[in-house]
Amino acid sequence: MKKVLFASTALVMSAGFAAAEVTVSGDARMGLVYDDTAVNKITNSSRVRIAFTASGETDGGLTWGATVRNSQTAAVGDVSLGGAFGTIKMGSPTGADSVANVLADVGYTGIGIDNQVEGNSASSIGGHNVSYSTSVSGFSFGISGDMNNSDVAVGIGYSMDGMSIGLGYDAQGNDSTMTLGVSYAMDAVTVAAMYSQDEVAGVTTNAYGISMAYDTGSGTVTVAMSDSGAAVDSQAFGIGYSMGLGGGATLAVGAGKVGAATRAQAGISFSF
Repeated sequence: MKKVLFASTALVMSAGFAAAEVTVSGDARMGLVYDDTAVNKITNSSRVRIAFTASGETDGGLTWGATVRNSQTAAVGDVSLGGAFGTIKMGSPTGADSVANVLADVGYTGIGIDNQVEGNSASSIGGHNVSYSTSVSGFSFGISGDMNNSDVAVGIGYSMDGMSIGLGYDAQGNDSTMTLGVSYAMDAVTVAAMYSQDEVAGVTTNAYGISMAYDTGSGTVTVAMSDSGAAVDSQAFGIGYSMGLGGGATLAVGAGKVGAATRAQAGISFSF
C-alpha cells in the first residue's frame, strides 16, 4: 500500500513540474552600520532571502504565478492570476501607491533619506493582502488593500523615454496620504523628485525629497535630500557610492544626516 502511495505521489509531482516552470532566486547582504543616536553606535547587519517562484498558463490563456520568499525572520508568499483583464494578486503584494516612490537612498541598506517622504504612506504601516494591476501603452493602474481593515491604496503611473511619473493615494480610516513622484533618466544621470501630503488625526504634513544619481562608468555616485515636514529635525541629506564587483555582487557605501542622527553604512549585497 505504501509503495502504491509513493508511486502515485511521484507521478503527481512529476506532472506538476512538467506543467509549470519553477525557479529559485535570492539576495543577500552584509556590512557595518553606524548611527550616533543608537546605544550601540556601530553594528553589523546581514540578511539572506531565498525566493521560490512557480508560473504557468491555463488552456484558456490565463497566466498564474506563486512566490514564496524566505528570510531569517519570516516567510511571505504571493499568488497571482493574470490575463487580458490585468493581474490579481493575493498574499503580500506591494501597495499600489508605491508607484510614486522614486526617491533614491544611499548605503547598502539605505540610511533612511527616502523614508522621510515614503514612510508617511499609511500602507507602509501594516501592508496589504490583495491587489489588482494593469498596464497599457506606458500607463499603469493599480489598487490594493487589506481586506481585514479599511486600508485601501490606488496608484497611477506613466513611463516614456526615460521619464516616469507616479501618483499614489492611500487611505486608512480617517488618515490618508497623497504621493507624487517624478524621475527622469538621461544618459548617465537619473534625477528624481517626490512630494507627499499626510492627513493624520486632523493634522496636515507636507514632505518632499530630491535625488540625483550619476553613473561614472566604474560606479554610481548618488546624492539625496528630503524634508519630512516635522516640527523639529525634519531634514535629511546624504551621499553614497556603489560599484558592481561582478558575479552579482555590489559594494555600496553611504553617509549622511537623517533628522537628529548621523548615519553611515558600508557593505556588500549579492543577487543570485
